[in-house]
Amino acid sequence: MRRSKIVATLGPASNSSPQIERLIRAGVNIFRINFSHGTPDEHRGTVSRVRKAARKMKRSIGVLGDIPGPKVRVGTLPDGGIVLKKGSKVFLKKAKSSSKGDFIPVPHDISRLEPGERVLLRDGLIVLEVRSASGKRIACKVIDGGTLTTAGGISAPHIGLGISAVTKKDRENIKLAVELDLDWLGVSFVGSPSDLVSARRAAAKSGKKIPVVAKIERAEAVDKLDAILEEADAVMVARGDLALEVPLERVPVLQKDIIVKARRHGIPSIVATQMLESMVNESRPTRAEATDVANAIFDGASATMLSEETAIGNWPVVAVRTMAAIAKEAEESGHACAEYPQWGSGVLVAVARAVQAAAGSLDAQAIIVFTLSGVTARAISAMRPRLPIFALTPEEGTYRAMSLYWGVEPVLIPMARSTDHMLEVGEEALIKGGHLKKGAQVIAVSGSAAVGGASNMIRIGRVGK
Repeated sequence: MRRSKIVATLGPASNSSPQIERLIRAGVNIFRINFSHGTPDEHRGTVSRVRKAARKMKRSIGVLGDIPGPKVRVGTLPDGGIVLKKGSKVFLKKAKSSSKGDFIPVPHDISRLEPGERVLLRDGLIVLEVRSASGKRIACKVIDGGTLTTAGGISAPHIGLGISAVTKKDRENIKLAVELDLDWLGVSFVGSPSDLVSARRAAAKSGKKIPVVAKIERAEAVDKLDAILEEADAVMVARGDLALEVPLERVPVLQKDIIVKARRHGIPSIVATQMLESMVNESRPTRAEATDVANAIFDGASATMLSEETAIGNWPVVAVRTMAAIAKEAEESGHACAEYPQWGSGVLVAVARAVQAAAGSLDAQAIIVFTLSGVTARAISAMRPRLPIFALTPEEGTYRAMSLYWGVEPVLIPMARSTDHMLEVGEEALIKGGHLKKGAQVIAVSGSAAVGGASNMIRIGRVGK
């Protein structure tokens, strides 16, 4: 069984019912909906198709709604834009527009830009270097030129500080996410823990608690990483925009740091952006892309993500199948990170550590976790035990959300009357579902049958006996 998970973005190439079923068979665990594209009605149809396919195939499939956040852009420029020639001088000015195009308007605070810093425009295609700063006017030299048009993206370490990651449009998307009962909420351009709190409050105001994924793609987020991870339910290494905020050579190191710290905080990590990008057009990835996916697994990532490859690519199913094969080979190689994460304290962490120790010393076939909230399964997953983890729950939302947890196979069971009844129902479901054979030795983790977050009991025994 492949233990790392695959997130696939849905789009024109993949959101039909037959294609969604093919993607699930190929190895998708979570589908991502990008709220930057599509209408609410289109998203409703997409989620309905995913839910129907998951029920038909009796699979735990999560849906992640990705809100676009406050991408920083330049203001209004003359029709046709302005041409920035290499070696020329250009000024940035805090303004909403530039009618003559004699400066680049930036409707955000630019006062903290310093000489020597680089400013990237159009997703890094145009590069400026700050030469001098005088009040609200920043003099720059064009390093790499091109044509800049209205609302082109602009990125630098000190542009956009203090902007909330949850915009008015995002709040509308969060309301839709609640209506659609989505399982995860991706928060873009997180700058501080308060951005995640804002997203949670917006969801709660609409009537649902949704686990939040902190997308790390700003230099500000890197500086506050530990505090953000304390607040997040999961983290995404969003390498595309991150590489515009920090030097390109830092991104591989940051990827490793984020993954390690996520495990130490006991939360899942997703590695995203251009993992198999050539497969948008080609039926095979490059050798470098295959190595990139494998290295994410070696680093200890919980999941890897496909974006354009499955949303608009020519080979969406093949891309998923390829990623699954690379991940499985990497896991079986023995090179995957097995560092024991030293995180947290209390009963939950003690239980997770005890399960890890038992899994390493017993000849057991599996770990069984009975959970209402999924928190215990997530904690045990962070320990990366050698045994498969079957997480049994009567809560359908928890059943779907756990599809992101490394090494966890969610199983939906009826609500039990008592702890003993819960163990009986769970073992019956595992045998009937073909997950385990009667008599298999297991490590079972449970608590009260009716209280979430109260797992405090470990039993070692045999299934059905």
